[in-house]
Amino acid sequence: CGIVRDDPQAMRERFREALAGAEMLLVSGGSSVGARDFVARAVADLGGPGVLVHGVQIRPGKPTLLAVAGGKPILGLPGHPASALVVFAVFGRPAVAWLAGDRDEREIRPSVSARLTRNLASSQGREDYVRVALIFDEDAREWRAEPVLGKSGLIRTLVQGDGLVRIPAASEGLAADVMVDVWLTGGRR
Repeated sequence: CGIVRDDPQAMRERFREALAGAEMLLVSGGSSVGARDFVARAVADLGGPGVLVHGVQIRPGKPTLLAVAGGKPILGLPGHPASALVVFAVFGRPAVAWLAGDRDEREIRPSVSARLTRNLASSQGREDYVRVALIFDEDAREWRAEPVLGKSGLIRTLVQGDGLVRIPAASEGLAADVMVDVWLTGGRR
């Protein structure tokens, strides 16, 4: 649909046009909190049931928007690149696969097992997704997951990473040398 200016009426019109010919609407950016959150207002005006979730307990990706209008799912991705990638991996990719009739988790979220190279701290009550680079250890004959740390607005973390490691909400982190599942995101590989 292209870029829409930060105007609720312009967004409503563009979203209606897009939904008329689509099975799902993806919106990138424009979702936050407060008076400048035009996406949530525009989506709410599209019809019921409307906004189902606005803000999730994941990092990066808290300003996620999940909605339904006219029987079609709407996913509002955060504007920061790493946040958008994480939210699409968690919510968008499974939704697109479902709409396409694909129910195989291995194909929806391809992954590899790897040994974590360092400790990763986290806060309980929130799922964290850490970008990692995969390095094959010839001696051990296994993959190593090297965290690629940086803020969610940095594209560098996406370019240098190959996938995501999930730290569950009930955890305070992951210890070095544990085996983890790495959701492949396409990065360098």
